[in-house]
Amino acid sequence: MKRVRFLLAALVLISTEVAWAGESAGQAGAFLRMGVGARAMGLGAGLTGLTDDGAAGYYNPAALPFLSSPQLTFSLAILPLDRHLNYIGFATRLHPKSKHTSSPSGMEAGIALGWINAGVSNIDLRDFNGKPLGSCSNSEHAFYFSFALKPQSWASIGFSAKVLYNRFPKLAEEEKAVTAKGFGLDFGIFINPRINSFWRQLTVGCVVQDVKSKYTWNTEKLWEKGTSTVNSFPQIWRFGVAYRLSNGPLLVLDLHHNQHQGWKVHGGAEYLYHRLLVGRVGYNQDRLVFGLGFRFSIWKYDAQLDYAYDANP
Repeated sequence: MKRVRFLLAALVLISTEVAWAGESAGQAGAFLRMGVGARAMGLGAGLTGLTDDGAAGYYNPAALPFLSSPQLTFSLAILPLDRHLNYIGFATRLHPKSKHTSSPSGMEAGIALGWINAGVSNIDLRDFNGKPLGSCSNSEHAFYFSFALKPQSWASIGFSAKVLYNRFPKLAEEEKAVTAKGFGLDFGIFINPRINSFWRQLTVGCVVQDVKSKYTWNTEKLWEKGTSTVNSFPQIWRFGVAYRLSNGPLLVLDLHHNQHQGWKVHGGAEYLYHRLLVGRVGYNQDRLVFGLGFRFSIWKYDAQLDYAYDANP
């Protein structure tokens, strides 16, 4: 069977808040802190220290050289109040071959490409007197490029560069769109001690997310008294560990630090039954989350369909 692995993710999140996730509300770039992928969400979005996920470019770019095979991931999050969060990404390890043999030669690496899209429709518009003005929509986008190097067999470093775009169509005069653009960086470290059989199952990761990430709004060409405004994203530090018990579950634990909101705990466990069915339970900040997965083959490729349930308070 070919080693390319497709992950087809269907993620449904149930929420009662108008804002995005609780940890992200009221701050720019909230959609980048929600997490992507049904598998990850079923594990409480605690994948900073995990090696084998196709969304590594998002969770920890340094993990890319540790991937066992190329992975293509799709994720769809259906949210209440006409909101959605979508993700598509490709990640693969790079291991250069020797010119004279088929054995790996040189430093191993990894790359990933990804696109995150979040949006909300049917936003009610009113003037200062409360008079209805119709409705509008909003869409946010982040385009990722990730690269990592593995200077040692047990350690790697990596980064993600992301182009940011935010758009409110038909909001300005003559139904012109109001837009913002930006750029940001993530940096990661990944370690797999490999001292013996026990430590080989342990992986550790650290990521600093949204370094210099920001939106820049410029409405000077749209309105007579337009302005230029910058919305900076909060910087996030994430520390994570993962351990796979022999013939047992995978355990993950993350600590996330938001410079404006302090520390949050994320974690979970995953169990594979007969190499076919996957069950997950996780803890995301202050609530339990659950997930299921099903492994199968399609067009001679390994595939996995995942589902996660996250009920925000």
